[in-house]
Amino acid sequence: MKGLLLKDFYLMREKRMLPLWFILALAICTNSFIVPIMVFFTSALLPGVSLFFDKSDGWDRAMHFLPYSARAAVLSKYALGGFGMFAGSMIYGISQLVFQLIGQPPEASVAPVFLANLFLGVQLLSAEFPCHIKPTIDMAKILGVVVELPFLLAAILLSIAVRRGWLALAVLNQLTCVLGIAAAVLCFLSIRFSIAAFQKQES
Repeated sequence: MKGLLLKDFYLMREKRMLPLWFILALAICTNSFIVPIMVFFTSALLPGVSLFFDKSDGWDRAMHFLPYSARAAVLSKYALGGFGMFAGSMIYGISQLVFQLIGQPPEASVAPVFLANLFLGVQLLSAEFPCHIKPTIDMAKILGVVVELPFLLAAILLSIAVRRGWLALAVLNQLTCVLGIAAAVLCFLSIRFSIAAFQKQES
């Protein structure tokens, strides 16, 4: 799986996806509510984009002749998205420490909103990646956009509601917990489904 993950990193670098993500990740340091959405949603789309490039370059067919299982292929894609989200979280955590050191403590709602966006990003990854497995490249593009829009809209509306004071902190914390549980369940089911779909393609 390590070799597949390295291949994806080199591919993302070649396609200029990693520099774009890194710029977005650094923008978290502005302490904005919107930028974490961009970072996590970009990370969530990386596995699907990687699979899209695999199909367009013919790598998905060549992989059948290499000693990699369907499980390793799927987990490497999820690991790619997970790494992006983890790196974004680390950069965000460091930026919050810097804000505190210079005497600008973050608002109480910043952490739960950040976690809510993270969980929505995981849900998007789990829902969007399977759309790229079976359909054609053109159909996968359409399905990807259709799946992405509800999650993006939910993340933006949540951030606006917190900014305007329409959502109490206690309710926000409860909502974040629900989103976290839903993200864990959806990710588990998505991985199982994706592995089964990959295995079916190999047979």
